[in-house]
Amino acid sequence: KQLDSVAQKLYRAEADLAYYKSSHQMVDITQETNATLQELTQLDLQKVDLEMKISELDQLQRHLVSGNNLSDFSPNFASLQDPIFRETYFKLQNFDIQREDLLQKYAPQNPAVTNLESKSRDLKTFLNESVVSTLSNLRLKTQEVERNMSELNGKIRQFPDKDRRLAMLQRDVQLNEATYNFLMAKRTE
Repeated sequence: KQLDSVAQKLYRAEADLAYYKSSHQMVDITQETNATLQELTQLDLQKVDLEMKISELDQLQRHLVSGNNLSDFSPNFASLQDPIFRETYFKLQNFDIQREDLLQKYAPQNPAVTNLESKSRDLKTFLNESVVSTLSNLRLKTQEVERNMSELNGKIRQFPDKDRRLAMLQRDVQLNEATYNFLMAKRTE
C-alpha cells in the first residue's frame, strides 16, 4: 500500500514539474538566464549607439541653426553612417568656400554670390529638416529599446522565483523518487 501511495505521489510530483516547465516555457533556467542577459547586453549596446548618433545630430543641428560657417565644424560621419548627410554637408562646405572666394572678387549683392547663398540656404534647410526627422526617429528607436530593456529586466527579476519554484518541484520529485526506489528495493528483498 505504501509503495502504491508513493508511486502516486511521484507521478503527481513529476506531472507538476512538467506542467510548471511547460506553462513557464522553461527548458534550462541557466541557459535561459544567459540568453536573456546576452539579449539585454545587445540592447544596451544598441542604446549606446543610438545615443551617440543623437548626440552627433544634435551638435550638427545646433551648428546649422547657429548660422556659423560649416568649415568650422566637422561632425563624426562614422557615427552617423548616412551618405546623404555626408554628401549634403560636404556640398554645403563647398558652397561656403565658393562664397568666400566670390566675396573676394565681387560685392555681396552680386548675382553670383546671392545665387550661391540661396543654394546654400536651401541645402541647409533640407539638411536641418532631415536632421530633425532623423532625430525624431532615433528617439523613437531609443524609447523602443528602453522599453524592451525594461521588459527583459522584469523577466530577469522573475528568474529567482522561477528558479526557487523549480528547485522545490525538483526536490519533491527527487524525494518521492528516492522513497519509491527505497520501497521497491525493500519489496524486492
